[in-house]
Amino acid sequence: MNLLVISHTPHYRMGTQVVGWGPTVKEIDQLARLFDEIRHIAVLYQDDAPLSSMAYSANNIVFVPVQPSGGETFKDKLGIFRAYVNYWKIIRQEINRLGNEDILHVRCPTNISLLALIMLIFTQKASFRWIKYAGNWQPIGKDPFSYSLQRWMLRLNLPRSMVTVNGKWSGQPRHVLSFHNPSLSESSHRKIVERRLAEPYRLLFAGNINEGKGAARAVEVVLQLLGSGLPVEMDVFGDGELRIQLEELVERSKQNDHFRFHGWRTHEELLPFYGDMHFVLLPSRTEGWPKVLSEAMAYGVVPLAGAVSAIPQVLEECKTGTVLDPLDVQGFVDAVRSYINDPERWAVESWAAQEAAQKFTYEAYLEKLTAMISEKWQIEL
Repeated sequence: MNLLVISHTPHYRMGTQVVGWGPTVKEIDQLARLFDEIRHIAVLYQDDAPLSSMAYSANNIVFVPVQPSGGETFKDKLGIFRAYVNYWKIIRQEINRLGNEDILHVRCPTNISLLALIMLIFTQKASFRWIKYAGNWQPIGKDPFSYSLQRWMLRLNLPRSMVTVNGKWSGQPRHVLSFHNPSLSESSHRKIVERRLAEPYRLLFAGNINEGKGAARAVEVVLQLLGSGLPVEMDVFGDGELRIQLEELVERSKQNDHFRFHGWRTHEELLPFYGDMHFVLLPSRTEGWPKVLSEAMAYGVVPLAGAVSAIPQVLEECKTGTVLDPLDVQGFVDAVRSYINDPERWAVESWAAQEAAQKFTYEAYLEKLTAMISEKWQIEL
């Protein structure tokens, strides 16, 4: 049995290898355990590969490149329609390769996934269809029209598929299933240990250093805690448009000794840091389920995150962490102080976070996916 994946995952050339966005590459590497072959249609950029990229480790994955499209200018956006001609041709060609028991997997919401959904409405090919909507399934407030359109199509099941989403939602149709977003392996999941909250209190931010992820708000939280005399330290992992600005802000505040900007690090490189952290701080305005939360939770790090998408549901289910308005810097400051004033509460939630990490393993994900496929289509993997 084979799997055809359609996504907008950015890929790049690095020497003789093709590398892609690390978290997606790792997930598809794990999916490769279930299939004879995976063919992945995704975008290939000519730029230098960012440090967040990695090569596939499974030898049964075939990368099928398409040209990038989109951008900020009107001309860039017109380019989407020109690229769609190429996308249409390649997607149709790959769908025609599928056998009767092969599966088509589309990862939404992106430009190429919108085209794939439209194509699936009008074709009978690829009868086994699985759509993963990785964004916020029920956003509050303004959302890109393309995202809203894709959710509408999926709710009505116009592509005739199974849909997996982050979180559980009111009015969720039967074909829309709740899945935890995987980021851990059982082999790397360590034994649960009892941790204690002690000085200096260490906070972690990991992700794109931009406004949407709330990197500036995370730094401001720590600066306010330092200003009130609390012994806190912050490690910032990632890169982005605000990195230089935030490093300059820290320097002007004369708090350099309390901040470390590490740049991008792989999951494996982050692991030694997790065990020393007390809080993972993510005041993000838009998410599906951020993998950094579950990765940190596996090491007993208590999450403080924006109350968006599935984050409140999942953290309540896991009995750990605090969610707040992602723009409420003072709220995050007060949340840290409340844990410091009640270290026993932090210890309980640290233990709960480690227990809950099992939900986010690739093994649990593959088991649930196998059950979904077997139940829906009566075929065995």
